Amino acid sequence: MSNQTLMILMPTVLLFATLGVIWLMKQANTLREEIVAGVRYGMPISLRHRWIIFSNDWVGFKFFCLGPMAVLSLAYLRIGQGASDPDLQLVAYSSAGVGGAGLFFIAVLGVSDLVFIVSALRNAKSG
Repeated sequence: MSNQTLMILMPTVLLFATLGVIWLMKQANTLREEIVAGVRYGMPISLRHRWIIFSNDWVGFKFFCLGPMAVLSLAYLRIGQGASDPDLQLVAYSSAGVGGAGLFFIAVLGVSDLVFIVSALRNAKSG
């Protein structure tokens, strides 16, 4: 693959990966609100069911994208290390930096949400 093709392909892949991550985060945030409120699709749900949704659905949505984002960032680093063209290195390292920053913020905000949800569920009345 030519350097010009890689320079176009790398940010494009990062853009679509970011859009996928944004969709996953939106789904996780919707689930978070349902778990904390105890209402899903307009119907009240039991505390036990809220714990199940939290452990089976929310955790997966929130943290699933960490793996692919890490792989994508590492791949960009490897491309940058192996590239001889300085422009290609710049695009690769920039893409890796954006992916790494996204990975960091997803992890930090995920842990924050995790603590919030567990606290809300522990303080909720059984029902």
